[in-house]
Amino acid sequence: MTKMNFRKLFLTTTVLALTFILAGAQFTSAQEALRNRRATSSREGARDNAALCVRIEQFNARIDERLRELRAKLQERKNEREERLQARRDEHKERRDEHREQRDAKRQEHYDKLAEKAITDEQKQALAAFRSAVEDAVSQRRAAIDAANQDFQQGIKDAVNARKATIETARSNFMSSIDAAQAQALADCQAGVAGPTIAETFKAALKAAKDKLKSDLQAADKIRTTLESLRATRREAIKVAIDDFKEALQEAKDDLKAALESDARESEEEEEE
Repeated sequence: MTKMNFRKLFLTTTVLALTFILAGAQFTSAQEALRNRRATSSREGARDNAALCVRIEQFNARIDERLRELRAKLQERKNEREERLQARRDEHKERRDEHREQRDAKRQEHYDKLAEKAITDEQKQALAAFRSAVEDAVSQRRAAIDAANQDFQQGIKDAVNARKATIETARSNFMSSIDAAQAQALADCQAGVAGPTIAETFKAALKAAKDKLKSDLQAADKIRTTLESLRATRREAIKVAIDDFKEALQEAKDDLKAALESDARESEEEEEE
């Protein structure tokens, strides 16, 4: 999912860059038309140059508007992704808590059944020790699993934020390059630079910005390798937690069994006496 989101961001921004290139071509055509209509008199040349500057300002305004729309859409998508992620986390926590409540209820049923068989004080003490050992093992297992899941989620968050920062820097540099190209085009116009020259310079600047953006995005750290490592670490931590729990549970059962058998032998000896 994360990879798909970054791919959408890359495609969206690249399409915008290509749109600017196409717009630059249209810009060139407009300047060619002005050049063809340009009269030989200085007065008509000045009037054409003024029209060119106005056209550049209008073109820059359209670019700025599209950039604002793009930023708004990207922010909207970001908010939607974060809401979906939070909803999934909440759903997972709800299922986990429900499952744990069910397991707690089943253990309590087991304790109650054992309590019915505990007659002597020694048996009751053995059962209390067994219950305490099991509950401690359950708490430790849950804490270890919760910590593993928390570390996993934090690792994902750190990796995603690092990639987002890289992409945001690339996008910010791209926007700055666009702004610089716009400002240069207007400055050249006001300085009386020929329209075709302005257009070619503008197109070249846009293409360079787009190529730099593409290169920066490709150089951003990939998430997949990090996710695989995080999953493996979490899987191992959960396995250790479960194995430790099974060992502690078996030890508690053995202790209970030994205590009950010992108490039974003592009872038999007393009866023989």
